[in-house]
Parts: sequence; structure tokens; C-alpha cells
Amino acid sequence: MLYWPLFLTGTLILWTILVSPYSKYGDTWAIMPALVTFPLVLGLHIFLAYRNKWRTGVMVYGMVHCIIFFVIWMGCLMRISKDSL
Repeated sequence: MLYWPLFLTGTLILWTILVSPYSKYGDTWAIMPALVTFPLVLGLHIFLAYRNKWRTGVMVYGMVHCIIFFVIWMGCLMRISKDSL
């Protein structure tokens, strides 16, 4: 269960690789699945921390993964939507 957030990260990267060559600026069908992943990853990490009685190791894992995931998420969103910050 601790690996579910990592699975979502891999799924987002795979989605970006598969969809980005075919997406255009403003394609909702391509961007919406990617937009949903960050709240899911964040929620999963909160759930995992709660389930493991707020252990420090699980919380550090969650914070580090969320920071790295945010960078990956922004890059994937820019690649899919053909837009930049």
C-alpha cells in the first residue's frame, strides 16, 4: 500500500508519454486525468500517514515524494497542454 503514490507517479508519466504527441492546447480529455493525480497522491500520503499512526518515516516519505511529484506533475501538465508557466 505504501507504493500506491509511486504507482500514480508512474501512471502520470506513462499517460504523458502516450498522450502528449496527440494533444493540443486546451484538450480537456488529455489534461483532466493528469490534473486529478496531484490531489490523489496528496490524499494517499495523508491516508498512509494516518494509517501508520503518523510515524516520522512515513511522513518524511510523503513530504519528499509530494515535493518531487509536484515538479514532475507540473512538467507533465506543461507537456500535455502545450503551455508553459
